Amino acid sequence: MYEESPMTLTNFNPNRRAGNPIQLFAWPLLLVGLHWTSPTFAQEEETRDSTEKITRAESNQLNPHIDLILVKAGSFKMGSPPYESGRRQNEVQHKVTLTRDFYLGRYEVTKGQWARVMNLDSVELGEEQLPMGGVSWLDAVEFCKRLSEQEKAAGRLPKGMTYQLPTEAEWEYACRAGTTTVYWWGDVADAKNANFGNEFAASNVRAVGQYQANPWGFHDMHGNVYEWCSDTVTHAEDPDDYNFEAPYPSETASDPQGHQGPSIAFQPTPNGTAKMTLRTPLKILRGGCYWSPASNIRSAYRHSHPATDKPGFKGFRVALKFDLQTN
Repeated sequence: MYEESPMTLTNFNPNRRAGNPIQLFAWPLLLVGLHWTSPTFAQEEETRDSTEKITRAESNQLNPHIDLILVKAGSFKMGSPPYESGRRQNEVQHKVTLTRDFYLGRYEVTKGQWARVMNLDSVELGEEQLPMGGVSWLDAVEFCKRLSEQEKAAGRLPKGMTYQLPTEAEWEYACRAGTTTVYWWGDVADAKNANFGNEFAASNVRAVGQYQANPWGFHDMHGNVYEWCSDTVTHAEDPDDYNFEAPYPSETASDPQGHQGPSIAFQPTPNGTAKMTLRTPLKILRGGCYWSPASNIRSAYRHSHPATDKPGFKGFRVALKFDLQTN
């Protein structure tokens, strides 16, 4: 079982190290008083609703335009076990520790949010809540930069923090939300819980938040649109399809940031495969999309594209965090 869960914004501690923090279940007790008798189902529902309202209210004070959830520092198993159905060889399972709390968007960035931050005139009627697809990694980074500048000017940006893309370790930690199964809801793909397996037509994308949230409150971590992460990757040679994302090391890691240096890929030649260094770095995408098969929306699934690519089924969600080097 994983060790951590998100908490409300008032308990944010950027320098927290993994250990034995107060668990989320303690908060409802503070909100409704101590009860020594077992609560009824209705009481439990009311408590969860109260905690959700307080979390969202505090999130809105931090940024009224983007709903953020605080994710506590902690450790988890990243990647997939060898027996997982659909597993790829780039998913070497290993322990990862995230040493700092961070915020992550409850939803994928929407077209309405994109228009507001990027100073666009309008959004097509009825499309405000659709995830913003068709953006490159570079576009997503520019959005984060502008959002940081706007929130700083408004006096809402916490000191030393900026909006950034999550690392793929942060993304998977939030996606799993304390679970160890193939998907947050279990080991069997279920169209009731995610938008996947549809035709390629862009009309199959759904407004954010239409599917049940995972245990930490995040929506659409599986399916809908792929989500860019900050990590650069390089490829390892695969005799069958020439490339796959180089796997993680099997050793325990703290705050992994992805490959350092240029991205390397392979191309077919009459004499086999040849290694080439790419001008445009390859960046990680997570979560699959509305036309992905079930195997590609798994919590552990990894995919990459050049940072300049902008197909319509690829979007992102934002993180608010300190840079790793920030003391």
